[in-house]
Amino acid sequence: MAFPFSKVFQAKSVKEQSNESLLLDYFKMRGDLPFASYDIQSNAVAFFKNVYNKTVQPDTLNRLWRAMRNEYTTDIKNSKLYKHGLRFKTVLLPNGRKGWIVTDE
Repeated sequence: MAFPFSKVFQAKSVKEQSNESLLLDYFKMRGDLPFASYDIQSNAVAFFKNVYNKTVQPDTLNRLWRAMRNEYTTDIKNSKLYKHGLRFKTVLLPNGRKGWIVTDE
Protein backbone atom coordinates (compact mmCIF):
# COMPACT_ATOMS: atom_id res chain seq x y z
CA MET A 1 0.00 0.00 0.00
CA ALA A 2 1.41 3.39 -0.97
CA PHE A 3 1.78 6.06 1.67
CA PRO A 4 -0.69 9.00 1.35
CA PHE A 5 1.85 11.80 0.92
CA SER A 6 -0.91 14.39 0.40
CA LYS A 7 -1.77 14.16 4.11
CA VAL A 8 1.72 15.11 5.29
CA PHE A 9 3.30 18.56 5.55
CA GLN A 10 6.99 19.29 5.57
CA ALA A 11 7.58 20.64 9.05
CA LYS A 12 11.14 20.27 10.33
CA SER A 13 14.53 21.12 8.91
CA VAL A 14 16.03 17.94 7.49
CA LYS A 15 19.60 19.09 7.92
CA GLU A 16 19.15 18.89 11.69
CA GLN A 17 17.64 15.40 11.67
CA SER A 18 19.32 12.03 11.26
CA ASN A 19 17.96 9.24 9.08
CA GLU A 20 16.99 7.49 12.30
CA SER A 21 14.90 10.45 13.46
CA LEU A 22 13.23 10.74 10.06
CA LEU A 23 12.44 7.00 10.04
CA LEU A 24 10.83 7.34 13.47
CA ASP A 25 8.73 10.22 12.07
CA TYR A 26 7.74 7.96 9.16
CA PHE A 27 6.53 5.28 11.60
CA LYS A 28 4.55 7.83 13.62
CA MET A 29 2.87 9.24 10.51
CA ARG A 30 1.88 5.92 9.02
CA GLY A 31 -0.05 4.85 12.09
CA ASP A 32 -0.61 1.17 12.80
CA LEU A 33 -0.49 -0.07 9.20
CA PRO A 34 1.38 -3.36 8.85
CA PHE A 35 4.50 -3.33 6.70
CA ALA A 36 7.35 -5.54 5.53
CA SER A 37 11.00 -4.91 4.66
CA TYR A 38 10.14 -4.15 1.05
CA ASP A 39 7.87 -1.31 2.27
CA ILE A 40 10.82 0.26 4.05
CA GLN A 41 12.89 -0.08 0.88
CA SER A 42 10.25 1.51 -1.36
CA ASN A 43 7.65 3.55 0.55
CA ALA A 44 9.99 4.97 3.19
CA VAL A 45 12.51 5.97 0.51
CA ALA A 46 9.72 7.71 -1.44
CA PHE A 47 8.50 9.34 1.80
CA PHE A 48 11.96 10.74 2.53
CA LYS A 49 12.22 12.10 -1.01
CA ASN A 50 8.70 13.56 -1.26
CA VAL A 51 8.31 14.96 2.24
CA TYR A 52 11.86 15.91 3.23
CA ASN A 53 13.48 16.14 -0.22
CA LYS A 54 16.19 13.82 1.08
CA THR A 55 17.65 11.01 -1.00
CA VAL A 56 18.52 7.83 0.90
CA GLN A 57 19.46 4.37 -0.24
CA PRO A 58 16.89 1.61 0.38
CA ASP A 59 19.50 -0.62 2.02
CA THR A 60 20.45 2.18 4.42
CA LEU A 61 16.90 2.38 5.76
CA ASN A 62 16.55 -1.39 5.86
CA ARG A 63 19.74 -1.70 7.94
CA LEU A 64 18.54 1.08 10.20
CA TRP A 65 15.17 -0.64 10.75
CA ARG A 66 16.91 -3.96 11.42
CA ALA A 67 19.14 -2.25 14.02
CA MET A 68 16.09 -0.62 15.67
CA ARG A 69 14.29 -3.98 15.85
CA ASN A 70 17.35 -5.68 17.31
CA GLU A 71 17.84 -2.91 19.87
CA TYR A 72 14.17 -3.11 20.87
CA THR A 73 14.21 -6.88 21.33
CA THR A 74 17.46 -6.90 23.35
CA ASP A 75 16.88 -3.84 25.57
CA ILE A 76 13.34 -2.46 25.28
CA LYS A 77 13.59 0.31 27.90
CA ASN A 78 16.70 1.85 26.31
CA SER A 79 15.66 1.46 22.67
CA LYS A 80 14.99 4.43 20.43
CA LEU A 81 11.54 3.10 19.54
CA TYR A 82 10.56 2.90 23.21
CA LYS A 83 12.02 6.33 23.99
CA HIS A 84 9.90 7.83 21.20
CA GLY A 85 6.75 6.18 22.56
CA LEU A 86 6.62 3.50 19.87
CA ARG A 87 6.21 -0.27 20.13
CA PHE A 88 6.45 -2.89 17.45
CA LYS A 89 5.16 -6.38 17.05
CA THR A 90 5.66 -9.06 14.45
CA VAL A 91 2.61 -10.06 12.41
CA LEU A 92 1.80 -12.37 9.54
CA LEU A 93 0.85 -10.39 6.43
CA PRO A 94 -1.96 -11.49 4.06
CA ASN A 95 0.63 -12.73 1.55
CA GLY A 96 1.99 -15.13 4.20
CA ARG A 97 5.19 -13.21 4.85
CA LYS A 98 6.42 -11.82 8.14
CA GLY A 99 5.78 -8.13 8.75
CA TRP A 100 5.58 -5.62 11.55
CA ILE A 101 3.27 -3.06 13.05
CA VAL A 102 4.71 -0.02 14.82
CA THR A 103 2.25 1.67 17.15
CA ASP A 104 2.32 4.43 19.72
CA GLU A 105 0.50 2.40 22.36
